[in-house]
Amino acid sequence: MLIGAFGVGAVAAAFLLAGRVAGSSRRMFLTLSLLGGGVIAFSLSPYLPTALVFLVVAGFGYLASNTSATSRLQLEVAEHQRGRIMALWSVAFLGLRPVASLADGALAGAFGVRAAGVCLALPVLLGAVALLVAGRLRNPAAPSRRRRIFTT
Repeated sequence: MLIGAFGVGAVAAAFLLAGRVAGSSRRMFLTLSLLGGGVIAFSLSPYLPTALVFLVVAGFGYLASNTSATSRLQLEVAEHQRGRIMALWSVAFLGLRPVASLADGALAGAFGVRAAGVCLALPVLLGAVALLVAGRLRNPAAPSRRRRIFTT
């Protein structure tokens, strides 16, 4: 049921985001926040029905952020470098799973399953914030959405 709930969120993201071009840094921030927040809420949820809802949210955030990141990477890299970069992306993405599993098991053994879930979701949220800050630093001249109080 848990894996199925995560999969339902991922399939929903696939249908909702199909055909879209890579998103902005703000969209990546939102989808990574959904992933990290969903995993943390799942880890702390004491009831199965609410935990399943949080896993749907996390699954949506997972596939949406992964698809957006992969698309942005492919579109922003020079064409002659695309194959090499995507090979490194695949190795990094798939190569970190065994390390994360070892860390998850060690944390769960030492502090409990809930703490391990929260600890492994925190880097996702930190990455989301770093991505948002980097996007703002890269484009400081972008118009602000804040209303001006005083006009000159």
